[in-house]
Amino acid sequence: MEPNMESKIAIIVPVYNAERYITRCVKSLLGQTYRNLEVILVNDASPDGSLAICQGFAAQDERVRVVDFPQNRGVMRARFAGLEVASAQWVMFVDADDYLPLDAVKRMQRVQWKTNSDIVCGRDLRVFDNRGWIKKAGKPIRINGQKMIVASGPEVMERYFSTFWGTGLFPTGLSRKLYRKSLFVPSLFPADIYAMRFGEDTMTNMFLFPQVERLALIDEFVYYYRYGGATSAYAPNFYADAKTQYRLRGGMMAKYGREELLPLAKKEAVNALFLQLVKMYQAGKGDDETRALLEEEIRSGFVNEITQGLERQGWNFLNLLKAGNVDGLLAACQREGKRRRKWQRIYHSLHGLLQYI
Repeated sequence: MEPNMESKIAIIVPVYNAERYITRCVKSLLGQTYRNLEVILVNDASPDGSLAICQGFAAQDERVRVVDFPQNRGVMRARFAGLEVASAQWVMFVDADDYLPLDAVKRMQRVQWKTNSDIVCGRDLRVFDNRGWIKKAGKPIRINGQKMIVASGPEVMERYFSTFWGTGLFPTGLSRKLYRKSLFVPSLFPADIYAMRFGEDTMTNMFLFPQVERLALIDEFVYYYRYGGATSAYAPNFYADAKTQYRLRGGMMAKYGREELLPLAKKEAVNALFLQLVKMYQAGKGDDETRALLEEEIRSGFVNEITQGLERQGWNFLNLLKAGNVDGLLAACQREGKRRRKWQRIYHSLHGLLQYI
């Protein structure tokens, strides 16, 4: 057996209401050309048939282990429950509606073995909802046309830590990565992360990142990400989570002396407010409810905090926000919400037709 084939790798899959997708996901894991795996399926109290499907795989393949939560605890607690029972020194995270190319694990493990990296990060391919058609490639990793780049020592923090403020130097989520399991020290992660429904994976990476001594980026597709396109819907938790992330980013900037990243954090917070207002209109929320949210954010001083120091530019929403033009802001968000609702209707019409192809 080749030396790079000896290390066991745990693949952790949080499962919630995934009966439509989980079979394809798990089959892609068990079919990997890299065989030394443990597949940990954490059922987060799914009310559908997900648990029975997971238990069926466990009965057929000794590499599969099922953790069953009697009550819903959220995706981060599911992931950490998987980490607790994993016997491997290396871990990957796959969402239950996504899946892997059959040689993805082998390719990432070989890179890890050659480079001794703490994290190996590849690219994803976005798949058109439940049809399985490739919709588009994910954003390329910025490695200047090379097949692989390895960062080590001070370069890891100096160059790549800024990615958690939107610089896009590498993907911030937990998928399409192979991790050294010892990076996940529970005491590193604040309780806020466990309560999040959005962006919790980015925050997890941000808090573990200062421990990373070597990082490998490869320009290879190692993950199929199921992408719903226009189905993105209004979610009440989104904006609250975005504000929590703004505070957490501020704390990490101060701790590691990266105050130059503050404008990027502010821009992300402004964008989150814009998206929340747009999605409220998109979801048919009334003008009074949408106005109340915006006026509360202005009254609390949060709008002033996130716009202070940002120069007016081509982005009309920022300019209106700095001017305190509530009516103009709401009109702009309503127009965008209507535009998105139109495309959402078109998407659903096409999606319905595709069921018969």
